[in-house]
Amino acid sequence: MADKPNLRKSDLNWQKGLSLLMLLVLLLASGAEARDRKKKKKMDPDKGTILLAGLVYAPVNESDGGSTIADGIGGVVGAKVELVGTGLVTETNRNGMFYFTKGPEGPVTVVISKEGFRTETISSTIEKGGGMPESLRVELLPEGTEYVGRTPTGMGTLYVAFSPRVVEQSNPQTHWDKNLNTVRAAIAAGADPLTLEGNRGKPITDPKGKNYNPTSGAESTIMIYPPKSPSRTGFHNTSAAPYWLCFDRTGDTLYVANSARQVQVLDAANGNRIIHNLPVQQGGFVTDLSLSADGKYVMAAVMAASPGVMMIDTATKQPSAYLSVDGVGTMTPTAVATSPDGARTFVVLDGQMGLGGKGMLAVIDSYTGQTVGTVPVGSKPTGLTFSKDGRLAYVVNSAAGNVTVIDVATLQPLGLIAVGVSPQKITLTPDGKKLLVTNKGSATVSVIDATANRVINTIQVGNGATDVKLSPDGTRAYVSNREDGTISVVDMSTLNAIYVTDAMPRSSPIGIAVRP
Repeated sequence: MADKPNLRKSDLNWQKGLSLLMLLVLLLASGAEARDRKKKKKMDPDKGTILLAGLVYAPVNESDGGSTIADGIGGVVGAKVELVGTGLVTETNRNGMFYFTKGPEGPVTVVISKEGFRTETISSTIEKGGGMPESLRVELLPEGTEYVGRTPTGMGTLYVAFSPRVVEQSNPQTHWDKNLNTVRAAIAAGADPLTLEGNRGKPITDPKGKNYNPTSGAESTIMIYPPKSPSRTGFHNTSAAPYWLCFDRTGDTLYVANSARQVQVLDAANGNRIIHNLPVQQGGFVTDLSLSADGKYVMAAVMAASPGVMMIDTATKQPSAYLSVDGVGTMTPTAVATSPDGARTFVVLDGQMGLGGKGMLAVIDSYTGQTVGTVPVGSKPTGLTFSKDGRLAYVVNSAAGNVTVIDVATLQPLGLIAVGVSPQKITLTPDGKKLLVTNKGSATVSVIDATANRVINTIQVGNGATDVKLSPDGTRAYVSNREDGTISVVDMSTLNAIYVTDAMPRSSPIGIAVRP
């Protein structure tokens, strides 16, 4: 069920912009007719008078070549506009506008097309008796884009899990139920088991002084954020608090790990309709979701009496296996990934609740389910990724403030990379050249040269930086700022944060997924 977003005046700018442009088109048309009357010249209505005019727009920005009408809404340049059956064809100009001075009187069919966009066919009417011409407003959606409510979603759209905000705590123990299930749910959502410190919700103002995106008063919701059209951000409310998100390879199915000990399967291509509510195996909580390298499985790291990995078949959208991690006692899985060939599943385990704070990387044979090796890592490990060639694994050690580099073939640690305070998650850029590590305690992202294995830059983001994901083309990184209730957008060409979303009033972001 979609939540009605909190719309500010600036959120309606795109609608006003469209109306103003259409008014301009009509004024130009009526102005031409007025000049003709003033000159008292008889004009052939098929040669000079505008008979049909329109505006073609899309959720684009200036980098797409068109003029910006409003935030994230731009005129589509060079779209082909055809009056079917007449041989009359024109193209939209830089402002996305078009007009016809010729055409048959009466009903007409207009076809608007451009490569990379959906073709639109609409009906209109041409009247040659004078007066204002027929005017059209047509949104041309990029291929692969559809709507969830008023929000355009497609490749590159950001989905963010927002869960109830925890009030500021001078004494965390007075705010948390000591019931073990409550503690486990908090850890599944990424809470520090030593303090269970929550969010502060400090609002951040965009440096440009503009409020682009709507917010929601819902406590449990998934933000659907179209990067090119922030003002059209939407929300999908959930009955249980969402923690971690993962798309399948097609981008049509979204998997949501929640506080109800479920992995909810949503049809992202059809309004986020619920397909399945999958109970977490072993009665546990999911602490991480990721897609296997071959795209065949969504893997859920499960905190339970028998810690392991719930394997969900992306074809059937049902669990197909549970890979238990042998000999780790009560250690908590915090991250999971497969090797690039898919033959081995790697699970990061935190011993904070059991084995004296020791961290471990366990390796499971993906086919037999047997644990084939372990590697000691730092204290309170929280994140995992691989080098592009698959030869190196990187494990984030939150309590130690560093990243362990591991030789995947020999399962031997090769060294440590110091990063920020309380690092959380790690991701590799699509070109394989850089690693990004979120630092919850220092409100930064460490940028690591993946060849030299050293930090080359530090990016200031929001408080409580937790998850990080990249756009499909690698030009943008997105960071969930859990304590601020915001998302930071990072320009990967300059390695600077260029935008921050408005703070959500009652919820905090945790997991991020970018639609492929």
